[in-house]
Amino acid sequence: NDTERVFSYRLVRIARGDRTALAGFEQDDWVPASRAGRRTLDDIVSELEAVRASTLALVRSLDEEALAQVGTASGKTVSARALVWMLAGHMA
Repeated sequence: NDTERVFSYRLVRIARGDRTALAGFEQDDWVPASRAGRRTLDDIVSELEAVRASTLALVRSLDEEALAQVGTASGKTVSARALVWMLAGHMA
């Protein structure tokens, strides 16, 4: 869920033409702070469905100009279009 949120945030920033370099993050370091072990699987899945629905709404709103925008995330140049593919792939 956290990774989906971070990548969606990167997507909206870059798609809107924000050229601010976006810091990287280590997703595994966030796991303890998520306290996922205190939650039910149903609760985590429900949250993921909500987060993914929000991501999909964002993706559907982007036109070709927005998808062509390029920015920097984790020290690498990345397009909004590439971030859409990354969002799709991280669930696979």
